[in-house]
Amino acid sequence: MRIIVGMAIVSTLGAGVAGAAPCTDLASIRQAVEAACPCADQAKAGAYKKCVKTKLKADGIKGPCKKQMIKTAAKSICGKSSFVVCCTPGKKGKVVKSAKCKKGTACTSGPGGGFSLYPLTGADCSAAGECPTTSTTSTTTTTSPATTTTSTTILATLCAGGLPDGNLDPGEECDDGNVDPTDGCTPMCTICGNGTVTPPEGCDDGNLTSGDGCDANCQPTGCGNGLLVPPETCDDGNTSDADSCPSDCIIDPCTPMAATDVPASVNVGGNSDIGAVTVLVDYPEGKVSIPGSGAAIPSGILTDYPDGSTPGPNDFDHALKNFVLGQLGTPLSGLLFRIHFESCEGASAPVAGDFTCTVLDASDTSGNPIASGVTCNVTVP
Repeated sequence: MRIIVGMAIVSTLGAGVAGAAPCTDLASIRQAVEAACPCADQAKAGAYKKCVKTKLKADGIKGPCKKQMIKTAAKSICGKSSFVVCCTPGKKGKVVKSAKCKKGTACTSGPGGGFSLYPLTGADCSAAGECPTTSTTSTTTTTSPATTTTSTTILATLCAGGLPDGNLDPGEECDDGNVDPTDGCTPMCTICGNGTVTPPEGCDDGNLTSGDGCDANCQPTGCGNGLLVPPETCDDGNTSDADSCPSDCIIDPCTPMAATDVPASVNVGGNSDIGAVTVLVDYPEGKVSIPGSGAAIPSGILTDYPDGSTPGPNDFDHALKNFVLGQLGTPLSGLLFRIHFESCEGASAPVAGDFTCTVLDASDTSGNPIASGVTCNVTVP
């Protein structure tokens, strides 16, 4: 029941939820899909593509992001046997991509890291037709009252062709033909546990023991390194709260008490012309629970939306992300919606300080982005 959502703010109110603009979050969606649909577990290409579609539906991925991800999956190593992308220099420096490599460099995977099972896309190829070894992607997140930019560096791989193929090629330290990061040979074809740090390893203490400061994937012990190490209950490779695993990698246990009602109000303000807003409500999952899963939240749990508004909720089991599009020409202000939680068995009643509300995106009634000033908060009776 832990859902990752890629929902962008509307560019115009008439466009609806994230439909017209190009997908700007394909990298994280690719990573999430790869984690849910590992290539080695798929019997055939059809099963892999079905798994991808199921994951996208569960995560609430729609519009351009869904279309681009399905297209990428269909042209991946798992989705189409022996498919590769050639980074071949074309006319005027443009990159020519082809499934049949006669000239240029055949790339059978993305630029290392979380995309080891995907072919390159046009954005991964240089104008000279070279396959990348290192790339950096920047994601700009508009929050109120500030805008932040997070850069993620996808580190180099030593694997010939981009991923392990079972053959020890020149330049590789090892190649066991799989992408298991904990078996001594990393997906980047470096030896983990030999006491020598070889990039992209973050550490190497000479063993494959996790929890001792350097984990079995040769990354420092801690939340966000992609390995589940107690007391973590999850680890999705990052420290974001806006996904299926919270920033501390611990989801507190809860035994929901059916038919209980613990209401909490989510309020928005700070601007007199809010036309649409996306909020992230981090709630105390050890004290309260939202019935349902992801976007499948039962009727009566989320109530009191402004008249004529259109919501788009998704529950991560520790936080609720909700996009609310206001009625055309009517600004959003004050009470945005109310959550009717179920209480957890044996837990104390939550207080306002147990909740954190963050504005992820906002636009005015004309569809123009609001860069700052929009705020939200949670109140409880």
